[in-house]
Amino acid sequence: YNLVDMSIIDEEKYNASYSNALKIYVDDFAEKYKVFQKLISKLDLFTRIINQRLTFKHIKITRDNGFEVVDNDQPNKVLELSQLSSGEKQEIVLFYELIFDTKEKLLLLIDEPEISLHITWQKKFLDDLLEVAKLIDLQVIVATHSPQVVSNHLDIQIDLGELYAEQLNS
Repeated sequence: YNLVDMSIIDEEKYNASYSNALKIYVDDFAEKYKVFQKLISKLDLFTRIINQRLTFKHIKITRDNGFEVVDNDQPNKVLELSQLSSGEKQEIVLFYELIFDTKEKLLLLIDEPEISLHITWQKKFLDDLLEVAKLIDLQVIVATHSPQVVSNHLDIQIDLGELYAEQLNS
C-alpha cells in the first residue's frame, strides 16, 4: 500500500560486511511497523471484497491518493464515482464504513442489505460480513427478504415467519 518509501539494495553494491548492521535495521523496521498490521489487514480485506465485485475495474489504494477506482484496460484512467453503478457505490460505502469506521465489540443491525445488489453479490454478502465481524469483533443481525443473502448460512439464520407462525395464525 506504499505506506513507506523503500529502496532495494543493488546486489553489485551490497557489501556482506554490513550484514549485521543491516539485520539490526531490518529487525527494528519490522518491529516498528507491527503497528500497521491491523490497518494492513483492514486494507487487504476491503480491497479483496470490493475487487471481487467490480467488473472491468478495480480499487487501488495509495498513500498519496487514497482510494481510487481504476479501469483494468487503462490502468492510468481513474474512474469517477458517478461512473459506478448504485450497487458498486453501495458496496464501497458499506464495507468502508464497516471495516474502517465501526468501533469494535458492537452489535450491528443491518436492514435489507440486498437493495441495489446483484444476485451474485447477495450470495457473497454474508460471507464477507462474517469476515469483517471477525476482524473487528462485531456481532451482527441482518434482516433480509432475500434467500440469496442467507443461502450459504442456513445454519445461522432464523426464519421469523416460522418462529411466529402460530401466533400469527391464531
